[in-house]
Amino acid sequence: MDRTDSNPLSVTMTPAKADISFSRAEVTALSIKRAAAWNGFGDAFYAVCQWGILVMLARMGTPEMVGQFALAYAITAPVVIFANLGLRPLQSTDARDQFQFKDYLALRLASIALALLTIVVLAFQYRIDTALTIFVLGVGKCFEAISDLFYGLLQKHERMDLIAISLFLKGLTSVAGFVVGFILLGTVLGGVVGLAMAWLFILIAYDIPKGTQILSRTSRNRHADQIWRPNQMRALCVLALPLGVGTMLLSLNANVPRYFIERYWGDGALGHFAGMAYIALATGMVVNSLGQAMSPRLSQYWARGSLGAFRTLFVKFAVLAGLWGLVGVGVAFMAGSPLLTFLYGTDYATHSDTFVWLMGAAAVSHLASVYGFSMTAARIISSQFVQFACVTAVGIIGAIGLVPGHGLNGAAWAFGSSLLVQLLMGAFYLHYTLSRRN
Repeated sequence: MDRTDSNPLSVTMTPAKADISFSRAEVTALSIKRAAAWNGFGDAFYAVCQWGILVMLARMGTPEMVGQFALAYAITAPVVIFANLGLRPLQSTDARDQFQFKDYLALRLASIALALLTIVVLAFQYRIDTALTIFVLGVGKCFEAISDLFYGLLQKHERMDLIAISLFLKGLTSVAGFVVGFILLGTVLGGVVGLAMAWLFILIAYDIPKGTQILSRTSRNRHADQIWRPNQMRALCVLALPLGVGTMLLSLNANVPRYFIERYWGDGALGHFAGMAYIALATGMVVNSLGQAMSPRLSQYWARGSLGAFRTLFVKFAVLAGLWGLVGVGVAFMAGSPLLTFLYGTDYATHSDTFVWLMGAAAVSHLASVYGFSMTAARIISSQFVQFACVTAVGIIGAIGLVPGHGLNGAAWAFGSSLLVQLLMGAFYLHYTLSRRN
């Protein structure tokens, strides 16, 4: 099989032959079509539920409440995503079984503990109600991070149906928890408390039991007495750190426009922007579902050296993502104003031009995601740090230059420009690596 050792843009995984923990033959995997369908259902349903929370806030609360909720997400998301260290995509594409599940779990628990301390420091720079909202949401996101690791285990064995059921249950309990908390306390903080409790409940009642079942069927129970394996954790951290920093930068880039809107235009404007941006984000769930379903198979093709099969699956993925992006832009252009009025109210419809720009940015993001999933499957890891650093730099420069003078449109332009850089750099890295491996 061809090797990529000579390629400076890629990282080749060397299998730990004496320490293989998984055997996919003992778990019945779904086909790619069924896996994508299940994952699409789960992601779509969960996205609709999260979007329903935003709609409820817009209808029952005020734009300032929506802005406070969006700010809490903007503060906590980059921190928790960095703490995740990209372990789920690494875990699900670990076709050579270099690390055991316990290694991933131990590193995740250590990293989210540090993430929570960071969130505490960041949160209490705001007024007390906003600070508490940020902190509680951070706790909830840590529960989600643990669930995400169990999703990585299920994804590795191509059991996206179990992930979809978890997302379905989590979506229902999230809406119920947020609504009950919001009604009881009448504040965003009350809703976020309910949200965090819902995420904890699904983690304990469903995710951990299902993950344990998969492990009981696939683990060879080597080193069963070793919960913490420092050498393996250190090796995994070295591998994951560039991807973790890169994905954190990507999340930061997505939230940079919100920081500048909140500073220059206030919580109300941030609420308008967040409502429209969430629709664009929700369309990305479809591409994300396809990517998560295809990633294990892409990684297997790459590990076996089946580059023709790798390319064929990549092209299918890119075509579907591109068509989906065009559909979103078309809907925003032709029906953006009535759609925003129906969902959020007439105040939001006055920004329908921004909505079109955001959907255009989402279309670019869909194609960039195709390259991102494919790069991780091909173990092009360290290069993603450079890529996302450039993306974030463009996003920050764009926000500085465009948001103060052009408001929400400027934020959409800055974000779209950064995503275009992500797409172009991803295309360069992947095609360069493929050409060198040939």
